[in-house]
Amino acid sequence: MPVHDFTRLPGDAFRGFHNAWLTRLYDALNDGVMPEGYYAMLESETGEVVPDLLALHAPTSTGGPSAGLAVATAPPPVAERREYRGAVRTRTPRKYLAVRRNEGGRLVALIEIVSRANKDRPASVAQFVGKVVSAVEAGVHVLVIDLYPPTASAPDGLPAEIGAEWSDVYQLDPATPLTLASYVADDPPVAYLQPLAVGDDLPDMPLFLDPGHYVTVPLGATYAENVARFPPPLRRTLEG
Repeated sequence: MPVHDFTRLPGDAFRGFHNAWLTRLYDALNDGVMPEGYYAMLESETGEVVPDLLALHAPTSTGGPSAGLAVATAPPPVAERREYRGAVRTRTPRKYLAVRRNEGGRLVALIEIVSRANKDRPASVAQFVGKVVSAVEAGVHVLVIDLYPPTASAPDGLPAEIGAEWSDVYQLDPATPLTLASYVADDPPVAYLQPLAVGDDLPDMPLFLDPGHYVTVPLGATYAENVARFPPPLRRTLEG
């Protein structure tokens, strides 16, 4: 399904779309996408420590994920790969793992769906970037889904702001102002970027379980289902 222009939605309507989409991703990931021993959990933010995103957990045992049809080896077929060799690790990783209330399992990956509020002002951009960078530097892989156009506070998009924390320079192509980005918590950190525009089909994206293995997140199918189940008045507004 083609990506919609979410700037058409009034007020806080995207929050409902965001929450419902996370639920559909939760169902899809736990229904055969995850290899044995991995599972997805919907969790909420606690202050500024833990992002309000879909959290993926794995057992504390060492080694890569068990073999299975859903697990692929890097690199994934994404438009661009960026390696942050200029990374200067000046941040102290946030101790958000200790406050998670899951029954066992360590945090290995996160999915963040960007909202308008994440990039509407410099403080919001800084907070979002801090969450992603802190997670990656703490060894947690992150998938960022940003379907909002650039703003004055993030003129080249959030991937440029995130990469700048690791001394990278990234310039957004105005023809493809939206971005999907999968960050690998490796040394150095690595990003797989997929630029796109309103009207482009939404591709699936990799979510890494360790630096060498990932699962493919069914963004396209879950997005299409979410649009189909969006309240009719809001869906008509979204579809223009």
